Amino acid sequence: MNPPSSATAITAAKAEHRAALVGYLPVGYPSVAGSLEALRTLCGADGATPGVDLVEIGIDAINGIAPEPQGWRDFARKTVIGFRAPYLSTGRGLYQALPEAGFVYDASGVSKGPALPADAGGMTRFSLPLIPEGPKQRPVIAMDYNLFVRHSGGRDRPDQAKAFEDRTYEAFRAAFDRQYEGERIPLELGFHFTLMNDGTYWNALERFAGEVCVKPDVECISYRDYIERRGAGKPAAVGG
Repeated sequence: MNPPSSATAITAAKAEHRAALVGYLPVGYPSVAGSLEALRTLCGADGATPGVDLVEIGIDAINGIAPEPQGWRDFARKTVIGFRAPYLSTGRGLYQALPEAGFVYDASGVSKGPALPADAGGMTRFSLPLIPEGPKQRPVIAMDYNLFVRHSGGRDRPDQAKAFEDRTYEAFRAAFDRQYEGERIPLELGFHFTLMNDGTYWNALERFAGEVCVKPDVECISYRDYIERRGAGKPAAVGG
């Protein structure tokens, strides 16, 4: 008998008029035995609690990189000032909690096209734009994972990597050119620290950045840099 699927668990939660509770578990951290014990606890195996509906498993290493490089915790505590919600899932509670935790920006929004960041609730809110992509120019969120799902259903297709790379590059470049020749609203792109479709999206980004970031009137910068420059009265050009 096959175990219940994610859809089954979510449907069951909806039937009980509640949201599905999802737990996240990094496998092997702090140890293999410790992570297995945590999994049992999450699932309510001890009978003391009902347990979560679903468990999302995090892999120890991504692209051969260990999960916690030396100095990572100190970097996270002192350097990270912004947040992007997993699956871009936001809510009132998130926007209340982030300023209380010391974050100065959130990048979980989605906009119909490139949009200037907005200030609300004591934070700056950035949004990934929907951009036209592919032969039919259907809008897609300008993030590698969304393109990965669009192109191959979230499954690696290395045999199609070059075609997907070209489509991604063309979508990025067209979105940039519209702003560069128009309103000059900064174009935001989202990426993960993992390879998808044999590095397709990283390759497309490198091609794109290699062409536009060297322009004399364009800067490709981080959200943190954008906020710091805006606070100093220095506007960021398109491409940031």
